[in-house]
Amino acid sequence: MNDNNIIRQTFTPSNSNNFMFILIGVGILLQLVIGMILGVVMIVNPEFSIGDIPFWALILGSQVLTFGIPCSIYLLIKRKHIKEILPLRPLGWLNVLMIIGLSLMIQPLFMLINAVSQLIFPNVILDAMMGVNLEGGLWLTLLIVAVVPSIFEEVAFRGIGFVGYKSVKISTAAIINGLVFGIIHMNMNQFLYAFMLGAVFCYFMYYTKSLWAPILAHFIVNGTQSFMLFILTLIDPDAMDATAEINMYLGDFETVLAFISLGVIALFATGIFIAIYIPFKRYNLQRNESEGIVTDTAAAAREAGEQPPKAFTWAIWVTIAIFAMMMVMNYIIVPVLLPALETII
Repeated sequence: MNDNNIIRQTFTPSNSNNFMFILIGVGILLQLVIGMILGVVMIVNPEFSIGDIPFWALILGSQVLTFGIPCSIYLLIKRKHIKEILPLRPLGWLNVLMIIGLSLMIQPLFMLINAVSQLIFPNVILDAMMGVNLEGGLWLTLLIVAVVPSIFEEVAFRGIGFVGYKSVKISTAAIINGLVFGIIHMNMNQFLYAFMLGAVFCYFMYYTKSLWAPILAHFIVNGTQSFMLFILTLIDPDAMDATAEINMYLGDFETVLAFISLGVIALFATGIFIAIYIPFKRYNLQRNESEGIVTDTAAAAREAGEQPPKAFTWAIWVTIAIFAMMMVMNYIIVPVLLPALETII
């Protein structure tokens, strides 16, 4: 039995799905515990507010508790296979350049998706990033918003959460992995573009066979957005208030024109993304073949007579159901029904 067969039998979609389900549970539990602690603190000290806690501390704490601790425990348990879970194959300078280009060119599209979603759902991450900018400047922003998530989240999702899909088609693996990656953000605004980015990062991982690829891409995406926000606040600190409330000005001609302009830029950038992705894919297929690395491990498993494993397991369906219930609670029951009940009472 070769190494690929051993890895496919050791790490299954069920394993990866269960781990990502645990991450979702930890994230929800963390929100509940923090909410209860803050509630008690506010009762004891009425002058205390959530704004007294630095946003960088909240972000760093959530990363460590939600991803850092569970990943560390898992890797300690599976330390025998850590090189397969976290493949740190050198990318090479050409891959680095192409991934940087791909990561830059995909951003206008997800910025458009983000802007459109803000018409319905509030941008909850904007205030957090603004808080980091105002308190710590650019370097703290890059550290907390770009460096830390790119490592912690990629180890969790494109590492532990992806290793079990070696016998699954990459399209299916990317959809599931991206779906849960979007869900873990726990709000509809981030879910939409995080889903897309998570799926794209899976393809980077799939072709390069290196965790450095999604880590680099994640850093470029978060770092670029952080830098843009930082520069914007330097130019006009009040500009972010208008950005956060863009849905209030939909009828304004300038806002409609801005959406059209962003759409044109997104279309152009997506074309460049495709133009870079094609040689990126071809280059890595040839690179893997020259080094004796199997790119399409799912096809290899089928050729070996292995039955394809079930990708959508109970953990994924329960995760989707939990997320759906939470979104109904957050966006319908709390903002709509509770004020109505208060009026009646």
